[in-house]
Amino acid sequence: MTARNLSRHVTGGLVLLFVALLLCEVACSTPASAPNGSSPVRGPPVDLAPHARLRASPPRAPEGALQARDDADGIATVRDDFPDTGYKPQPGVASEIEIDLGPLCGGPAPLESVALTFDGVTPTDVTVALADACGAAPTQALPWPKPGDMLALSGAKATCVTIRMTNPSDLVVRSISLIGAPPADVVFEPVLTHAATPRPGWGVIEGFYGRPWSWRERSHMLDLLANMGLSLYLYAPKDDPLHRKDWRKPYPDGAMAQFAALANKATALDLTLVVGLSPFLDYAFGSAADEAALRAKIAAFQAIGVHGFAILGDDIEAESNVTVDGALGAKHAEVVGKLQSELGSADPKFVLQFVPTVYSDARLNSWPGGEAYLKAIAALPASVGVWWTGTETASPALAAKDLVEVTSLIGRKPMIWDNYWANDMLDQVAGRVALGPLLGHAPDLPGAVSGYAQNPLIQGAVSRLVIGGFARWSKSGTAGDNDRFLSALTDASAWDSDSHDALGGAMLLSDVMHAFDGNFHAGPRWPELASAVQDLLATIQMPPKQQVGPASHLLTLCASAVRWSSLMQQSVFAADLVDELTEPLAKVRAEGIACLAALEAIGDKESGRDGANALTAAGAALAESASSRYLWGSGEISGLVDAAKTLASKNVLFVAPQSATLPLPPCRVGQAWTWTPFEAEPDWRLHGSPGRYEEVFVATGAAGWASRIETIVCLP
Repeated sequence: MTARNLSRHVTGGLVLLFVALLLCEVACSTPASAPNGSSPVRGPPVDLAPHARLRASPPRAPEGALQARDDADGIATVRDDFPDTGYKPQPGVASEIEIDLGPLCGGPAPLESVALTFDGVTPTDVTVALADACGAAPTQALPWPKPGDMLALSGAKATCVTIRMTNPSDLVVRSISLIGAPPADVVFEPVLTHAATPRPGWGVIEGFYGRPWSWRERSHMLDLLANMGLSLYLYAPKDDPLHRKDWRKPYPDGAMAQFAALANKATALDLTLVVGLSPFLDYAFGSAADEAALRAKIAAFQAIGVHGFAILGDDIEAESNVTVDGALGAKHAEVVGKLQSELGSADPKFVLQFVPTVYSDARLNSWPGGEAYLKAIAALPASVGVWWTGTETASPALAAKDLVEVTSLIGRKPMIWDNYWANDMLDQVAGRVALGPLLGHAPDLPGAVSGYAQNPLIQGAVSRLVIGGFARWSKSGTAGDNDRFLSALTDASAWDSDSHDALGGAMLLSDVMHAFDGNFHAGPRWPELASAVQDLLATIQMPPKQQVGPASHLLTLCASAVRWSSLMQQSVFAADLVDELTEPLAKVRAEGIACLAALEAIGDKESGRDGANALTAAGAALAESASSRYLWGSGEISGLVDAAKTLASKNVLFVAPQSATLPLPPCRVGQAWTWTPFEAEPDWRLHGSPGRYEEVFVATGAAGWASRIETIVCLP
């Protein structure tokens, strides 16, 4: 049997700073207790909903779509920055929204009120259930006759708040507020200090297609850059219309206030904020009006403290009727050169960069006018940085030798715009969450460039994971494997006395990153799982004793795939990160369940049975996986299920360990939880934060194997 000890992840002072450094949103330790074990010391009442775990009934798919989008229709949208998103429950049925405070507060917190804002017809039959843990029986249920008004909770204590309601067809929940008093030691916005001197010109680009990052995410990314020794943030999201399609229009006052706050923070952290403008879709060269509009747009940003700018000419050929040749390059160079000479002389901090239409070797070599275009932009002032993606739009490998030609053509070392982890181009729905290490980038590359930045995933919080690996490579020139998550951030001596908890939390993310190994060109998949499936299939016609070894390894991996979803929900990592990993991990969980069912079916057939029930369960899990908009794996589990289907039934000596019929004992946080699900196997213990855990118990014997999935509700 594989025992799994769960502990409340990442506790203690030094480790809290460590986690905050990477994830930059919320840190939480074991609730502060008053002397003699009395109630925890409480902080002032705040809105807990932005930091709690949110779960809800499945949202409805928008009209004309096959499935809902978690980034536009799911429950996490109630705390994003976008007014056009919101939770869209299924119409005409009962649904529920669950607010889990367990990972944040460690137990029941006094609550003052709960409130919803929504569009559409008011929901009916609304109740609010309070419980000591999500999954536990309610301690109190309150009717909410007017859900458009705030519901007073009058200090009632709860770890889990569940809103149940019947929904009209057009209901959209826009926001949720839950006012309560967390433990005094919960830190929502940690104060971070520089861990390294920033490397000029190295950092992150928000330059993808799709929904841009939130202002909160941009602020957190600045924290990460400062602490990882990177210095540059380039704002250039393609789907911001005021950046690109409607570039002449000024940003509204609210957006400019957000830009000003971001610029002030960048200055305080000694970072360079670069605001990108992409005017060349319809720029009228020689037009005084367009020239004035571009200068006015830049002047508005200069007035709020922005000194860095980028003019982008990328991908204009796909959206406008333009010939890419030397004449176009000369026009681009003239516009950008005039900006540099006129604005740079007035502002000693002025930084100007340019993204050319010919931005890769693939474009240079396939476009007849590509070389002439690049030669023309060589006329740009030497101070203007020129971005380049490498051999391809997303280069799988890159070395100094690959930049010799472009360096000669543009008359300067290029700045690398790297799309290594970008997930906005292939499936158009950000379904590829690839978190593999940065491979194929030679150690001599940094010396051949004048700057280097990653344009990472659409998922901003998840992007912070891979940017940590990029920062490590920027210093050492070596990528390492996914265990870089630990070694890149701290030495073992930095862990405090509660290091097993800290390592448990860090290893959870490390495991998930291993399971989503891949990049723009390959992935995401779990190589170890793929190999384990092949090992078992190679022995599937052999006697059970020869299958036990490969089956045991595969059981362990598939059990982990099922566990990760609930472990991430019960972790204390940033809410944004958990939100972004919820649906990808649900995909992996479904694949894990299908794997366990396929193994059960193989065992059934080895015992002379038909395995029908297990194969039905495997098919249902694969159908659930197929309904996800996320992409994962290369069909390994589907292949395993197919092999189980075609395996002939045979009555050989397959002996599966027998599972106990004893009921699950109650679970309490901080108390050992002991259960023996399989005969003659070790006890299993759990220490965790209050809430639901989905645990998989696996066992192997001399001639068989077995698994069992249980949901464990742990109370404070």
